[in-house]
Amino acid sequence: MSVQDTRREKVDALIQRGVEPYAYRFDVTHGSTAIRERHQALEQSGERVRYAGRLMTRRGHGKAAFAHVKDSLGSQQVYFREDALGPEAFARAMDLDLGDWVGVEGQVFVTKTGEITIRAERVELLAKSLRPLPEKWHGLTDVEIRYRQRYTDLIVNDDVRRVFRERAAIIRALRAFLDAPEHADEWYEAAFQRLIDSHRLFRAWPTPTSDWVEVDDLSDWQQANTLMATA
Repeated sequence: MSVQDTRREKVDALIQRGVEPYAYRFDVTHGSTAIRERHQALEQSGERVRYAGRLMTRRGHGKAAFAHVKDSLGSQQVYFREDALGPEAFARAMDLDLGDWVGVEGQVFVTKTGEITIRAERVELLAKSLRPLPEKWHGLTDVEIRYRQRYTDLIVNDDVRRVFRERAAIIRALRAFLDAPEHADEWYEAAFQRLIDSHRLFRAWPTPTSDWVEVDDLSDWQQANTLMATA
């Protein structure tokens, strides 16, 4: 039986127990960045946070376990204890698979090793993952798979996610600069001129001679389109 078949059986079992494997809503109060920046105040006040992300790792045994849950901005450690969650909820948390989307509610504290952690008092499955994540230690190294399955690459490789964010920010800044009133006229004129220049020399739709057609003005461009349509 494949991993996907096993996970599909888990989905069916959840539905039979009345558990929604793809929850409709989970209100998040803090992301990973906010928790890191405000962890001292959160720990002192005892405020409960609601955090959600993808389950990336889990380690532990017996009646306690640590896990890392990743949201769009980073990873957050979560601490599961049976006495805090209750036996049934703890068993469900231990039955989660890596790649599942989960919602966690609890208080923030710092471990003896200095790791900012959420002590889970409630764990909710938000979306069941049917496909396993790449192996933890070696990650996704196959170049072909990285390009064919870009979504997987973005899940497991933080550097790729960072590059995508920075690229989007650069493009957004360029667009904002060019859309400014003082640059709008130059931008539109340059774009139109580039469009005309790019059509000055092109290979027409296959013709008996397959000659290159030179376009000097828009009337020639229209004639060339007619040639392509009748070829």
